[in-house]
Amino acid sequence: MMFGDPVFAALAQSTEWLDTIGILGFALAGILAAQGRGVDPVGVFILAFTSAFGGLTIRDLLLDLRPFYWASHDAFTWVIIIFTIFAPRIVRRFSRSTAHEVFLWADAVGLGVFCASGTLLAWEKGMPPLSCALVGTATGILGGVMRDVLLNRLPAALSDKKPYGLAGFIGCWLSIILLCDGVRPASVLYVTAFTIVLLRMFTLKVNWEIRYRTELARRIFPGNGPVSIARILRRRGVKAEKTQKAVKPAVRAPRVRRAPDPASFSANDEALRVQARAKEKSANLPSADPSKKPEK
Repeated sequence: MMFGDPVFAALAQSTEWLDTIGILGFALAGILAAQGRGVDPVGVFILAFTSAFGGLTIRDLLLDLRPFYWASHDAFTWVIIIFTIFAPRIVRRFSRSTAHEVFLWADAVGLGVFCASGTLLAWEKGMPPLSCALVGTATGILGGVMRDVLLNRLPAALSDKKPYGLAGFIGCWLSIILLCDGVRPASVLYVTAFTIVLLRMFTLKVNWEIRYRTELARRIFPGNGPVSIARILRRRGVKAEKTQKAVKPAVRAPRVRRAPDPASFSANDEALRVQARAKEKSANLPSADPSKKPEK
């Protein structure tokens, strides 16, 4: 990158290592998000590229950095092209549950790295603390938002009620506090990125959700109102019961063999006797051949 301030140029170079990790993480997340969505190879590349460079491009626009990151680091574009070529082999190595777990980790790593680098670069530009936190958060989440928009779905960062953008925002403020205390920028980068990744994955593990706490919100923003603990426990109990029924094999009742009915035997025997008598009568009757004349 070309920057006028030597201090800012040195800081930008120190963020490149973390930016590399974030770009690779977001590119992998974009490829995994394309699985089962009916996109062609060009679509896979666009999703991976947008996930990797969407937030960085917004950061460069907000901080007036030229050239854009993806233009000055074209090696990453070639890496994403290679990822796109081998995307089926990459995705095939993961089962569906493992692919989802890898997607969450890759997305969290990209979020943490981009939020940290965006906040520090905005700080060195002399922006106010709140603006630094917003620039860092935008750098971290907007790549995923663009990816979800291209997939024609409501972005998860806006709708899944999980602390995604909030985790990045909290980490950005931690970065600002450390910078105000005189901590070295390189240390702030790693501490902030690690904290955001840890916070994001911890909240997913404990299933913590962001909700309004009034009944009014339940009507205005469906699905974002207060949660009843009894309802959650009841749902979990019903879900566990359904799971047990699905896993437990159905026990069939033993087949009971009924004793044969004597009346049915007697009826069959009687029918056989009637048939035998009819055959005997037909055998004793005289021949009906017209060529034979009756004897006088």
